[in-house]
Amino acid sequence: LYSKIGDTNSYVSALIPKSTILKQASEIRNLSVIFTVIACIISIIIGTIIAGGVGNAITSVVNSITKVANGDLTVSFASKRKDEFKYLADNMEHMMERIRTLIGEVAEIGLEFARSSEMVSQTSADILESTKDTSRAIGEIEEGAVQQAEDTERCLYGMSDLSDKINQVFKNTGEIEHIADITKHT
Repeated sequence: LYSKIGDTNSYVSALIPKSTILKQASEIRNLSVIFTVIACIISIIIGTIIAGGVGNAITSVVNSITKVANGDLTVSFASKRKDEFKYLADNMEHMMERIRTLIGEVAEIGLEFARSSEMVSQTSADILESTKDTSRAIGEIEEGAVQQAEDTERCLYGMSDLSDKINQVFKNTGEIEHIADITKHT
């Protein structure tokens, strides 16, 4: 070993036995191996914990998605994690709320449609009843018109007969007048 002494261009040198250097190198090597082994063990433990947490989070999300796919819309995607899985769970929860809202709106529209259909059905039944009533009224009017036509025809025959009788009376009156004139002049 040597080292320069200030600006004097002088050097100090020392001799270290080879065994001391090898002993220190061996200690450094042993410490390096121990630290490396400890670091590997800690890395494996941390990796296992992280992988387990990620695996559990993925399994939880997949199970929830499977339930939703099977029709269970009461599923909650709540997560206690504070990473991307929390963001994913929050967005899935928001999506489920929107789906529930949309299903509620569709159900409400369905009920409104059912009410409207019932009203259309009732209105159709009322129109049918009115049509039947109108048909009956038209039938009665037709019967009345036929009856009136028959009565008018009988009346015409009666008037024609009366006219013939009036003509006969007029003729008879003319003959009586003629006979009265003859009788008066005789």
